[in-house]
Amino acid sequence: FACKAAAFRVGPLFAVYAYLTMHRVINSFRILVCAVLLGLVLLSTSQASAQSTTDTKLWAGFTGKTDLLSRLRLDVEHQHRFSSSNGIEKALTEFGLRLKVIDLIRLGVAYRIIATPDDGFWHRGDFNLGLAHSLGPIDLSYRLRLQSTRRSTETVSAVRNKFGLAYDTDTPITPSAAFELHYSTTDSEFREARFLAGADLKISKKIQLGAFYMFQSEFNKRVGENNHVLKLGLTYVFRRVKAKKKKKLLSEPAAVEAEAEPL
Repeated sequence: FACKAAAFRVGPLFAVYAYLTMHRVINSFRILVCAVLLGLVLLSTSQASAQSTTDTKLWAGFTGKTDLLSRLRLDVEHQHRFSSSNGIEKALTEFGLRLKVIDLIRLGVAYRIIATPDDGFWHRGDFNLGLAHSLGPIDLSYRLRLQSTRRSTETVSAVRNKFGLAYDTDTPITPSAAFELHYSTTDSEFREARFLAGADLKISKKIQLGAFYMFQSEFNKRVGENNHVLKLGLTYVFRRVKAKKKKKLLSEPAAVEAEAEPL
């Protein structure tokens, strides 16, 4: 009888917990759907009068992370990019260092080598400034990236502004969305916009899976591209260094900490 009574008490509690969990997840996806619709409207408006082509792509990759110090992290990323019309487009490997200056500010540098089927190897260098802030369960982030890419026949530079939003569901699933705008400093004009939405799934303390849809739109080109991209990624944390305990004023934003996407 005692076991039956305990089961009777636990059953309703589990049902309430499951309901609250699903309620958080559903609310988070409602926010993301609104962001997706707004982003698609903005991008479609920018392409209304431009000649463009459309393609479907798959980006799949692996990211390894390890803490060198309590505030300094090394990231190593490898990714393959496939196109429905051209097959394998690129394979890239990136090495990056990320420094957490304070809770709200992060600095980073990265080097990427890119292998292309038709144009040999490209080399890219990045400098990143990241900002993060939490508003309850919503984590906001901003990243400024200065990048220079050396191709076989030219060197091009760009400034990239990325705005991100993630929703803490108190579950292993963290949905997020981001909008990014590329400005070509070589040609002094905007060249590309990206809108991304999806979710990360935390398998364990060391393993995380990510699945995202990205709409990539090019403009100010004779023939631009509108690409529908599926991004799949696996992240593995090799080593973590625990920082000294202190009173936290703001929670660690998931949108910034979970970012491990070579774009």
